[in-house]
Amino acid sequence: MKKKNKLLVAVGCFVAADVAVGVFLAALFKYDKAWYPNTTFNGVDVSGMSYEESVEAITKDISDYSLTIKGRDGAGLVIKGEDIDLELANESEIAKVYNEEHDTFAIGKMTGSRQYSVDLDVNINQAKLAQIVSNSEMVTGSDKYPLREPVNARVEYSDEKKTVVVIPEQGGNIIDASALMVKTNDAVSRLEKEMDISEDTGEDSVYKQPAVTSESESILKAYHNYNTTLYQWLSWDMGDGQYETITPDDIRKWIKLLPDGRVTMDKDGLSKWIEDFCLKYKTVGATRDFTTHDGKKIQVSGGDYGWRIDYDKTLEAAYEQLTMEKEWGAVEQYINSPTSTSQDNLTTTWEPVFSNTAFKLDCSNINNDWDPKNYSEVDISEQKVYVYKDGKLAHECICVTGLPSDPERKTKLGCYYVKEKKESYVLTGDDYSTPTKYWIRIMWSGTGYHYMNRRDWSSWTKDLYKRRGSHGCVNLQYDDAQALYGLINFYDAVFIHE
Repeated sequence: MKKKNKLLVAVGCFVAADVAVGVFLAALFKYDKAWYPNTTFNGVDVSGMSYEESVEAITKDISDYSLTIKGRDGAGLVIKGEDIDLELANESEIAKVYNEEHDTFAIGKMTGSRQYSVDLDVNINQAKLAQIVSNSEMVTGSDKYPLREPVNARVEYSDEKKTVVVIPEQGGNIIDASALMVKTNDAVSRLEKEMDISEDTGEDSVYKQPAVTSESESILKAYHNYNTTLYQWLSWDMGDGQYETITPDDIRKWIKLLPDGRVTMDKDGLSKWIEDFCLKYKTVGATRDFTTHDGKKIQVSGGDYGWRIDYDKTLEAAYEQLTMEKEWGAVEQYINSPTSTSQDNLTTTWEPVFSNTAFKLDCSNINNDWDPKNYSEVDISEQKVYVYKDGKLAHECICVTGLPSDPERKTKLGCYYVKEKKESYVLTGDDYSTPTKYWIRIMWSGTGYHYMNRRDWSSWTKDLYKRRGSHGCVNLQYDDAQALYGLINFYDAVFIHE
């Protein structure tokens, strides 16, 4: 029984071997002149086809070829092979692959798969292709497809973000027809079915490119220059917790970017800010409420007493600070974290520079700037001088002021301050030179208190000045001039009124 089973197994093995040999020989015979199973050539299934059949199938596929081009803004173009006389130029690449596949035979090729992608030589009617490309809507534009110029990147202040930002470039949709022709011809030559140019950028793009991009040196330079100029706080400490400050909101109205990334400053705008600042604290020439020696409440205007910020020096310092080169680090820190600390790092604080000062700068009432306890008063109508010391009337005397009928000689009204004191002084004019004593300068034009040796003191009346007035000074008798010289100090206010 066991011997019989062994015989059957042996016979079975011989039969199986014969079948395998038969299958192998059949396959060898079938695929000796055909493509192996599961084989594609440039997307064409050539499995089991003879070489001639595969050439015919590939040729037909080429004749049915079309290239779909996707452009920007929904534009598209389809290039059909039949419209450009597309045809296979030669079979050399097909034959090469076919022969390489049949150089050797392996049973594994029966079950495996092969996908060949080969650049074939094709003929293209260049004139027809160029005409289709150049006349396409995506090149010429239309009412339904308007052409857009590219827009350069730029630096701009964002009201929303409260900072300077880079506005990216916009590509537009204007196409260089010759560049598109080259790229299309290349795609057709490779028998590509789709070509997406909508996202093309850079030198290889068929679209007209912006001259300035977000990565351009000029944009990066502009971003830094703009921000380092913008993010500054220029502050003047006016005392009593009062500050006047130039802020980025002010500065952004004055700065302008040049194409090369440099920043210019509108000095006129800055000048106007400085002018308003100076005028806000200017008390020189202000109208002051004044109570006269006899209790009358009047207003005195004009004169040169008071506070005046030095406009030229303040403007020069502000402009220099705004336009000087800054470190980027502190600015970047503020942009990333706009805290009070990071703002302090970008703040320059000054004491105001005054060209004229007074007794007190009162920010709540800037006209309250003179010392009400120490001053002198000239009453033109009464022709008298009153000197107050430590809040009390210290001296009262008669005087002779300027001739009112002569504009060049009349004593000017207003509030002034004492600028100079000399025991001996020489009064000079176009037609006189007179030595005097106890000179107290009130006006830079030459008006002051001083002794005048007049022969008419004994016949003085309050109307004397109308006939024999001075050249503008306040003439005094000797003892009175000496008394005023001892009582009046530098910078004391002098009120002259009628």
